[in-house]
Amino acid sequence: MKISAGQYAQALYESLGDKKEAEAKKIIAKLVDFLAVQGDLVKGKEIIARFDEIWQKEKSELAATAVSARELSAATKKVLLEYLKRQSGRENITLTETIAPDLLGGAILRYDNRLVDMSVKNVLANLKTSLKKD
Repeated sequence: MKISAGQYAQALYESLGDKKEAEAKKIIAKLVDFLAVQGDLVKGKEIIARFDEIWQKEKSELAATAVSARELSAATKKVLLEYLKRQSGRENITLTETIAPDLLGGAILRYDNRLVDMSVKNVLANLKTSLKKD
């Protein structure tokens, strides 16, 4: 039976517990060796992503990224943080802003393997699609 990236990540999380850095490095090295033997090294990036999700959920943390055409106002940041708290049920949220001048307006929000596209381009595309249906 093949082991999924999520199962590897959960096992790693449980193995690390409250270990010190030196012991954690040994555990990670053993996991890498095991992945090599199993032929699962290609799952490395996915294991890291799943591990990060587990870590954030267990620690009640959430990392999110907001991509916008220009810097977000304090009011907009507040609205996004409240939205993320409601959607994720987590209190400790880190919101990273990325400026993408090629966006016409609006924002794209990424968190927990989710994408909320509130960009002007996407809103117009959705409007166009709904008008074609009617």
